Amino acid sequence: MSKIELIAPTLFGIESVAAKEIRSLGYEDIKVEDGKVTFIQKFRI
Repeated sequence: MSKIELIAPTLFGIESVAAKEIRSLGYEDIKVEDGKVTFIQKFRI
């Protein structure tokens, strides 16, 4: 199984809200940075 890093751009200041929502969807390895949230998605080719 492969992995890809996805980036969710956000408005400054609401990164934690976006991270909480992404976590509730079951994504892993969430990293919160200024203006974005990155996370890992597993997939099969």
